[in-house]
Amino acid sequence: MKKLLLSNFLIVLLCLYGCQSSQDYTRKGCMLVQDLRKDFEEIHSYEDLMQKEVKLKKKMRRLTTLMIKASDVCLKDQVEGVGLNQALENDRLRYEMHRVCVEVEGAKNWLEDVQADMLDKLDIYERKTGKK
Repeated sequence: MKKLLLSNFLIVLLCLYGCQSSQDYTRKGCMLVQDLRKDFEEIHSYEDLMQKEVKLKKKMRRLTTLMIKASDVCLKDQVEGVGLNQALENDRLRYEMHRVCVEVEGAKNWLEDVQADMLDKLDIYERKTGKK
């Protein structure tokens, strides 16, 4: 279940990247993913995580909002348009998130809670718009 949350979150990111009709969403999404990856790279202890908590949550909420806005323009299942650099950045973020979860006690539960909130927000949007 917990790995499923991370996988679902990253699949949604790929869907955002797959959007060919708006380069702006793709660019903004890629920049947010890069920023998040850099933040996660700097986390080596629970104290580091707590210092960055507000910043990380804010960026993850912005990413969720961007995904919702992009879904109005993009086809949800269009994943094949992911560029190599974007896919690599996505993999780098996944690696850093996994590393933090493994190395920092308490980080896994924290990240799962944040991702659950993001997925809830996306689910509410999809139910409102009938996009499931």
